[in-house]
Amino acid sequence: MEYLIHADDFGLTEGITDGILGCFDHGPLTGTSIVANGYAFDYAVSEVQRRPGLRLAVHLNLAEGRPVSREAGVAPLLDADRQFHLSFPALWLRFLRAGPSGRLALRDAVKHELAAQIGKVREAVGEDVPVRVDSHQHYHMIPFVFDALLDLSDQCRISYVRLPRELFFWCGEGQRAWANYAGANLVKHLLLNGLCRRRERRLMELGIRYCHTFVGVLFTGNMSEAAVRAAAAQVPRHDCDGVVEVLFHPGGARPDEEALWAGRPELARYYLSPWRAREREALMSPSLRGLVDSLRAASS
Repeated sequence: MEYLIHADDFGLTEGITDGILGCFDHGPLTGTSIVANGYAFDYAVSEVQRRPGLRLAVHLNLAEGRPVSREAGVAPLLDADRQFHLSFPALWLRFLRAGPSGRLALRDAVKHELAAQIGKVREAVGEDVPVRVDSHQHYHMIPFVFDALLDLSDQCRISYVRLPRELFFWCGEGQRAWANYAGANLVKHLLLNGLCRRRERRLMELGIRYCHTFVGVLFTGNMSEAAVRAAAAQVPRHDCDGVVEVLFHPGGARPDEEALWAGRPELARYYLSPWRAREREALMSPSLRGLVDSLRAASS
């Protein structure tokens, strides 16, 4: 069993990036996902090149910011300010409501942008680096987006795709831990698990690796040692060749970066939220490192 301790949002801002780098330098973090259209992409690339042991993935982003590709090719995904703005359900619903030509245009736009984002990362870090893929807010699990991504698997040499399939676990420890079972996190958990069931077979047919177990949906915003311990207790011990990906969001934006989301105050609150500092503190604790070491030893 391979345990991957991962962080998302690398390269979104310098503050977020620095928080993630600290967890790699001083904690058990093994990998991170870089945002190709992030405000600090170049800074993040320069830092990761100084840390060859940091495993890098592409954090595909259709949720916010400006596109990497030429705007004409992704017009159906942009607002009047030429930025991504559609939420996960809104993008899916727009596709379902569209006619044949509208669906084709949306799928082509998504495919065009995903290829551009993956291409930008490959160009920056090296063509020989295996392409590992996940996405901002799990957009790649929208069925038509997932299909567009797999259409690029040969062209982009995709080697790994995150499947956010999370086993249900109970953990009552931690600040407002109970709230994870009574709100949006539980809805996301159920929805993503359902979508994953239909996607695993495609990845197997294409020979693309994926995580067999994911941890980090139910406790998004409240990840802790207790949550990792409770989730790990549900992982089948017989799945010796499996991959367990554990996701934290330890990178928080600096106060001076709030202006980057001047038109999206909900995003500013999300990236400046104090829960990111709590997740960073949990990820860097010696006791969590000890837990991760023990899980790896027990499954080796």
